[in-house]
Amino acid sequence: MIEVNRIIDYLDLMKQRPKMCIYPFNTDSLRNFLYGLERCFLLSFDESELHLRFSELINARSETIHNRGWKVLSVSPDYEMREKGMPEEEIIQELIEIEIGKWKIWDGLEKKKLN
Repeated sequence: MIEVNRIIDYLDLMKQRPKMCIYPFNTDSLRNFLYGLERCFLLSFDESELHLRFSELINARSETIHNRGWKVLSVSPDYEMREKGMPEEEIIQELIEIEIGKWKIWDGLEKKKLN
C-alpha cells in the first residue's frame, strides 16, 4: 500500500514550486494531476475495499473544503474562488492546500482504525 505521508510530502513540495510540477500552469492541469494521483492510490487496494476507500476520500475532501470556508459542491471549489476574484496562482495554492488537508484527514481515519 502507498504511504500517505509520501503523498503529503510530495504535495508540500509541489506547493513550494507549483510551476515545476504543473504544465500548463492552470487549474485544469492541477485537477487532472490530482485526479490521477488519487486514482493511482486507489489502485493499491483490493477491489473489495475500493468503494469504501473512495467514499472515505470524498468525505475527507468535503470536510477539508468546508473547513477552509468553501462551499461543498459537485464541482471543484476553484469555480467559487474564481468568482470571488482570486488569481489563478492563489487558486492553485488553495487547491493544493485542500488536497493536503484531504490526505491528512484520510490518514487520521486510517490510524484510528489501526488502534
